[in-house]
Amino acid sequence: MGIIAERISPADAQVDDVLAIRAARDQIPGALPTLTAFSEHDSLRAGAALYLHHSTLQARIPRLATVLGYRPDTALGRHRLHIALALNRITSTGYCPSAPRRGRQGQL
Repeated sequence: MGIIAERISPADAQVDDVLAIRAARDQIPGALPTLTAFSEHDSLRAGAALYLHHSTLQARIPRLATVLGYRPDTALGRHRLHIALALNRITSTGYCPSAPRRGRQGQL
């Protein structure tokens, strides 16, 4: 992951799947933690990580799928979700080594 992070610029995160993750975050309360928990576990029982019943998590997936533009509960969708979450995390946390950094005096 570190090698990927070293080669990513903020412009690289301007792809549809990352923008969809951010739209879901902005439109649906709890979307980002829900998607993260869903992507990190093998089943909908991941709801326990969010203190949700798995049925509640299952009910959220269709709405999230509408905003994302794909179903995260399929094999391909889960793969897309993993990549989009990783790109979002790298470019949102300020850890983006290829981005220009400001020095102590505010200069690049």
